[in-house]
Amino acid sequence: MALLGGATFFCIAMIAVAAIVGGPQSSYAAFNKNMGVYTQGYDPSQARQQRGSNDITTTKLASASGPVLVVDPASKTVVDDVQSSLPSNLKATSPKNVNLVVWVDRYTYQSGSYDNGDPAYRWYADLTFVDPSSGQHLGLTEISGGDPPQSIGSLSGMDKEARTGSRVSGSDVAKSIADWVAATPTG
Repeated sequence: MALLGGATFFCIAMIAVAAIVGGPQSSYAAFNKNMGVYTQGYDPSQARQQRGSNDITTTKLASASGPVLVVDPASKTVVDDVQSSLPSNLKATSPKNVNLVVWVDRYTYQSGSYDNGDPAYRWYADLTFVDPSSGQHLGLTEISGGDPPQSIGSLSGMDKEARTGSRVSGSDVAKSIADWVAATPTG
């Protein structure tokens, strides 16, 4: 009986800790209430359009500064690994101070094939900069991950992950966002 009581206490304690601490998305609950505003105008048919360029695309704007909120418009969630990697001067701390929304779409695209015919993949991240008050698209940039492995040797038929270059990390995306904001004309 003592063992059952201990196990029950442990489960209740873990549930309490989870409720208090929460996961990464729990700290974004206030933003989730406005997710419809942050994702207005998102068109899934325009997603994952590999553009083949890492150039920063800008439009002359009245303002393109932080605070920034980074969202995945398809899942309507804050992209925690990017949001938490932004410089502190660009992080939105409440829905009231979101000045710029960045839609992030990460995906793989076949970038070639190996001698045996197996496809080789590269990671991409499309970043769409959006004015949250108007829904106007302010600019777009695409960044890419590392090259896929040069050869797959005797591992023919291996899973897609093993034939894919390095993932576009949250810090890579955050750096691209910071660079875009810094390079965007504001007048």
